[in-house]
Amino acid sequence: MLKTIGFNGFLASACLNLFLRFGLKINGTANDIISMVSLVFVLMYVWGDLKKRSAKTLILQGLALVTSVALFVFVIMKGQTFIDSLPFFEGWETPAKWGYILLVWFLGLNLFIYINGKITNSKKEASC
Repeated sequence: MLKTIGFNGFLASACLNLFLRFGLKINGTANDIISMVSLVFVLMYVWGDLKKRSAKTLILQGLALVTSVALFVFVIMKGQTFIDSLPFFEGWETPAKWGYILLVWFLGLNLFIYINGKITNSKKEASC
């Protein structure tokens, strides 16, 4: 039941956020509050899985998430300034930036999933 509420609540809050931002062109506190509510719905969705993990595993996964997000933001920002400085992409900056962002997200998510799997599997092997 909690998983269903979390999933449907996240979809509703994401759609409402997109409607307010792009449909009504409202940017402000309401969008930030809706984003935080969607985070609560995501936590409701994964609550059963979170309860199965130890506190040490959750802390390590949280540290990996915070570190990787900060690193990915830094890499994307520096990459975009690098793309702007290259004369090769003149007139094609936007597609190059989108391609770069997608590439960093793809590689970064694969790296995060690999690290997360190692953290989870090392805890399972230690308990056996």
